Amino acid sequence: MKKLASLITLLSLWSIGFCQPQIVFEQVATGVSGIVDMAHANDSRLFIVDKAGLIRIMYADYSFQSTPFLDIRQRVNSLPSEMGLLGLAFHPDFNTNGIFFLNYTNNNNQTIISRFKVDVNDVNIGDPNSEEIIMTVNQPFENHNAGDMAFGVDGYLYITMGDGGAGSDPGNRGQDSLNLLGKILRIDVDTTKSYKIPIDNPFVNNPDVANEIWSIGWRNPWKFSFDRETNELWIADVGQGRFEEVNVEAPGDGGKNYGWRCYEGPNNFILGGCQAPANYVEPIFSYDHFTQLGSSITGGFVYRGEEYPNMQGYYVVGDYNSGNVWTVNKDSNGQYQSTLLGQRFNRNQISTFGENFAGDIFVGTLNQGRIYKMVDTSAVATSVYQNEFDKNIRFIQARDLDLISIRLAEGQFLDPKITLVSMDGKSLDVPYSVNPKKVEISTSALLRGLYIVKLEHKGRVFTRKIRLD
Repeated sequence: MKKLASLITLLSLWSIGFCQPQIVFEQVATGVSGIVDMAHANDSRLFIVDKAGLIRIMYADYSFQSTPFLDIRQRVNSLPSEMGLLGLAFHPDFNTNGIFFLNYTNNNNQTIISRFKVDVNDVNIGDPNSEEIIMTVNQPFENHNAGDMAFGVDGYLYITMGDGGAGSDPGNRGQDSLNLLGKILRIDVDTTKSYKIPIDNPFVNNPDVANEIWSIGWRNPWKFSFDRETNELWIADVGQGRFEEVNVEAPGDGGKNYGWRCYEGPNNFILGGCQAPANYVEPIFSYDHFTQLGSSITGGFVYRGEEYPNMQGYYVVGDYNSGNVWTVNKDSNGQYQSTLLGQRFNRNQISTFGENFAGDIFVGTLNQGRIYKMVDTSAVATSVYQNEFDKNIRFIQARDLDLISIRLAEGQFLDPKITLVSMDGKSLDVPYSVNPKKVEISTSALLRGLYIVKLEHKGRVFTRKIRLD
């Protein structure tokens, strides 16, 4: 994505300057109850997780597949408010191996991390009989299960674990280095066994720390995400009675202690019986409960899509209890600044943020079963090249024929050069034919997904984003 972002920057000349984004959320779908997670599989589908134990597929036109992608309701205990099917992550090679991972609480109130595969005859159906349980963690209480998962660019699976529940972390599990609760874990799932420990995990040679642990000192890190461009890890940790917080971790910077229960947000919490960690990391953003800004943070994403250039680099985060939404970004001095956008949702709504393959950001609501797309209504900068592409060249994508036709308004294409760029920044040579009035590009051999078409003609460069479904 970093290569792609750099390419787009080089190919685009912005006709107006950037300005502060003006964010609204437009409802695009409804009808899925209990939404707690959303994930994409490197294609145009967005998978919607219902905490009861269902996963639904939402397509690019916001319609739903009538049959659930997966139904494991009989295995999931979702009655307690913070238990259920909580997390979904697709293997980086899902499109070839069909493997995905789930995080759920079973009927024995244990956290289960499992490996599944899609049906051998249908990539839109997960096989419930393919489950391989790779990790089981006992939960002492019904709350603070965290449950989020994601693959890093290193290919390892990151998993958030809450402190096990009750109040004030009675077992001080967040600071117990041999307990997996209150931690972020990092494991290698590319093995025939359940999982392996990555050799560069920060505590791999320390007998006093469980080797799966990536970082310590979490209360209930309900949602986290990787910045597509910088690979920074953004973690939102739900607080106790006073502070909610967001933390940012540099790529590969494991081994840190984020403070709980020694600290809640930027303040001391329980230092008695809790040795203040020497490597404590303070949050980059926090808000308190007493100002009625909120009391249960739901972490979001750093926007790296193409549709709203003014939003580039802004992290979007919300509060479940209050419905408030914020953006967080770095200023020119490298300092984090936050902007309160106000109450954009009713109380008890924002249960999860989601990101599709194109980088669009969505919000899911727990009780209402609604999905919203984030929209920036500020003056959006447009590409001069893109305008000229639209004005002088007719761009026709005939998906059924796996063919793209580009026609020049005044005719006379003179030896154009065509390149397609994949979303991981790789330039792809594709077959195409040219006559004086049009270029026809064959896309039949390409994998489905997003691409940038780059056309060089008469010393100029034109670009266009396409989606192959």
